[in-house]
Amino acid sequence: VYREAFEALSRMVYQKIDGDRIFKDFNVEELINLDLFDFVDRKIIEWVVERLLDENVNASIKDMDIPTLCEFRELKHFGSKYSNEYRVLKYGFYIISHADYRPETNIVSIIDRYHSEDYKIDTYYRKFYYYFDRILDSHIFDDLRGLVENIYTNRYLDIITKEFNRAFTYEAISGKYKLQRDFYKNYLADAKNRVIVIISDALRYEVAMELVKELDKDKKINLVDIEPQIGILPSFTGMGMAALLPHERLEADEAGNGLVDGKPISSLKARDSIIKSYNPNGAAISYDTLQKYSREELENFFVGKSIIYIYHDKIDDRGESGDEDQVFAACKEAIEEIHGLIRKLTDRISATRYIITADHGFIYKRDSVKESAKIENEFSKEDVVNKRYVLSNYEYSVIGTKTMKMSEVLGSSHKGFITFPITSNIFKTPGGGQNYIHGGSSPQEILIPVIEVRTNRGRVESR
Repeated sequence: VYREAFEALSRMVYQKIDGDRIFKDFNVEELINLDLFDFVDRKIIEWVVERLLDENVNASIKDMDIPTLCEFRELKHFGSKYSNEYRVLKYGFYIISHADYRPETNIVSIIDRYHSEDYKIDTYYRKFYYYFDRILDSHIFDDLRGLVENIYTNRYLDIITKEFNRAFTYEAISGKYKLQRDFYKNYLADAKNRVIVIISDALRYEVAMELVKELDKDKKINLVDIEPQIGILPSFTGMGMAALLPHERLEADEAGNGLVDGKPISSLKARDSIIKSYNPNGAAISYDTLQKYSREELENFFVGKSIIYIYHDKIDDRGESGDEDQVFAACKEAIEEIHGLIRKLTDRISATRYIITADHGFIYKRDSVKESAKIENEFSKEDVVNKRYVLSNYEYSVIGTKTMKMSEVLGSSHKGFITFPITSNIFKTPGGGQNYIHGGSSPQEILIPVIEVRTNRGRVESR
């Protein structure tokens, strides 16, 4: 009730007693519990920044390490004023703690560890920038941001991607993990009851893990589970969306877009037609259309339908719109929208089984790729050249890249090859879009989440 009055008094008293003079010789340890003046938080933030720039992750005050200290001060009176700063420091700490990252060498171990542990590094990086972008005066973090960027890109992302691609072939993971191209066969072909499939464009694995944690807190949700499936190359919408549809034959056209049984799938109408050809009680609809439906329209749409694909596009839409730096904010919005959709459909149409997946993931780096890191080569005029892949009839051997037969990728007799960078680098091509990228081969791009959710009908009492 008296928060504003207290803060006004705090400023007045600090000025009257000449707080800068009184407290100038106090060290941070002596001020850690002081909750009367907000200069304490500024002093603690500066202290933490200095320790992180020295990569001193063992620094502590009164047995509190840096993340614990940040959480402790966030609960103090002025904590809400500096919550973004404290969270930047906390996630910066976690990134710096992985400066000596060493990957597994076996492809199965790489994927298993990414599923259990390594995905968190991508989450820490995402959250670092999510809160960094909410600080009005972020200049105090400029050097820290540079350090975090360097560690994430050069000491984690490029290392795990290089090791992943050294060991990765579709043959090497055969029988170990499900493939995205077999999605319908694995999860839907034998479904006895209604299943709602939510396909969120570019919902990468680490974002899906956060969604799982949010769903797990919801009392209306009875079960939630996640597993990785191996995506298709190139890892972009045109191929990923095709792989998720029922099909006998999966191919790619001259531009690299997926063909299902020889048919294009770029429009929602085309996808709806393909689903119905395999299941007359199937349907496809966009999330935006569904949100505009009245309760009656919603109920009527789902009557008699057993497999419904709902297409949700928040992350990729933001990433491709020219405002790449907002893609991490879009990740948070996507989590909220998917969770809200599940609650809505559970309440209004008594749907209880959901599968959430994606067409592809993505790589995001705040700093643009330096010219020296771009891969140059004289490709054929007939080739499809993208920042993260090249589709060609020729089997290229370019330094810093790997080439695969498209027949191996698609599991068919499809001709041609795909060439992609073995790190997070890009091919030198005209146009923008260097921060938010996908299409290539990295855990962040082609480890596709499959989340199975079962919900409880009716009201659930909360205490």
